[in-house]
Amino acid sequence: MNIVNSSLYSAIITRRSIRKYIHQPLSREDWEWVNKVIEKIKPLVNSNQFHISTVETISDDGSLNLLGIYGRLINPPYYLVPLISGNKFLLTDLGFRMQQIAVRLWLKGIGTCFIGCLSRESEILGSLMQSGNARIGAFLVFGYPSGGIGFQTLLSIPNWLNGKNHRQPFQKIFYQDSWENPAYPPSDIIDLMQAARMAPSAVNAQPWRFVLKGREIYVYIVRNYFKYLFPSNENYCFYDGGICLANMDMTLSALNLKGSWQMLDPNKCYISNTPHTYSALAKLSLEKGLN
Repeated sequence: MNIVNSSLYSAIITRRSIRKYIHQPLSREDWEWVNKVIEKIKPLVNSNQFHISTVETISDDGSLNLLGIYGRLINPPYYLVPLISGNKFLLTDLGFRMQQIAVRLWLKGIGTCFIGCLSRESEILGSLMQSGNARIGAFLVFGYPSGGIGFQTLLSIPNWLNGKNHRQPFQKIFYQDSWENPAYPPSDIIDLMQAARMAPSAVNAQPWRFVLKGREIYVYIVRNYFKYLFPSNENYCFYDGGICLANMDMTLSALNLKGSWQMLDPNKCYISNTPHTYSALAKLSLEKGLN
């Protein structure tokens, strides 16, 4: 398939979590890029209220406390604190928005890493004087990677080319028409599904499952998934699902494909004989006649 925006698609595929940073301020040009990216985030649910703030830690180590033990170990120069409120798909919408930032910062040589906080979310919201149904889900730390993005990308490319990317094979996550028919994606959507498959997730749980019916791709997430290790982590499946949807949505742009999203009711049956731990998340309707 012809990739119109190869830089964006490469960023989607090769972006990796950065856990070691150079402690130096971003350049003025890169700060302008960060602000531009944040301004142009595409929402998944328009009615949700979204706000994001930036915290700098270079001159104030105490600001790392909000990130918890893992965040303090990473010791990033900056991090983003998102807040979302509303009535629909809050964690999924958060993942969808924040992954767009992570990928587009990677384009500019700025590394990122998600620091989940679901187990501490109530405490953090209290410290931020937030109430109601506001959610954070995860912080996004960022800065210049130690070694640079080019070095980090080189590290990831061999694994991607050799299939050693610690991602599940398509035959375990992709189905044609029914759950009884595991399959390999058709050639006209293979790049799209590869981007979905390469999405990052908490503890690399990869909770997504896909069913292709005609020109519609149904996206499901696995609930009560043992890979999340602890009950307090279980709701990361919704956040991770949003990250996966973001990769797919950005790939539509990179490939110049047309499609529309519909969020699904998890209590409805869209595919017969759906496993009881699978929950419907969204449906992508692709424009007909694509090659």
